[in-house]
Amino acid sequence: MILQNRFRKDNQQSKANPRNEGIRCPYITLITDDGEKIDNCETKKALQMAYDKGLDLVLVAPGINPPVAKIMDWGKYKYELTKKLQQNKKQQKQAELKEIRLRPQTDIHDREIKLKKAEEFLNKGHKVKIVMMFRGREAMYIDRGKETINKIIDDLKSISQIEDHISYQFKRLSVTLTPVKK
Repeated sequence: MILQNRFRKDNQQSKANPRNEGIRCPYITLITDDGEKIDNCETKKALQMAYDKGLDLVLVAPGINPPVAKIMDWGKYKYELTKKLQQNKKQQKQAELKEIRLRPQTDIHDREIKLKKAEEFLNKGHKVKIVMMFRGREAMYIDRGKETINKIIDDLKSISQIEDHISYQFKRLSVTLTPVKK
């Protein structure tokens, strides 16, 4: 049963752009490789024209009456589509979530180093999650942790904005900062 469904999906995907003998309509609107439009052309005649030129007949708009088919090199078209998808994927910038971890006992100098690192991440376009971790009895001093996180937020105010409020879960105070778009 599962295999049949899988094969059925494959068949549906291959019928997305029927080509050559897969086109079942008797008449189509043909667009030649030169860009010329021929209305109400017989499918057999259009297929013969495509074969004479060494190209494929591809159904471009099946929902229209009569459907629109185009004479093109299917392999080249498919190759160009994959290249465009790869190029678009390259141009998309994935913003990562970087985490800066602190403790209430973290020294001022160490905090400044972590602040510079957070600033560097924000300038690169990444989101930064600042986490204040509490161990044992340190959890009694949540207010000190909030003060420290608020100081960091104030220091980074010019290049970032708060995505969500400061939250406390499982002995951790955290806030997420996003870079300000320039």
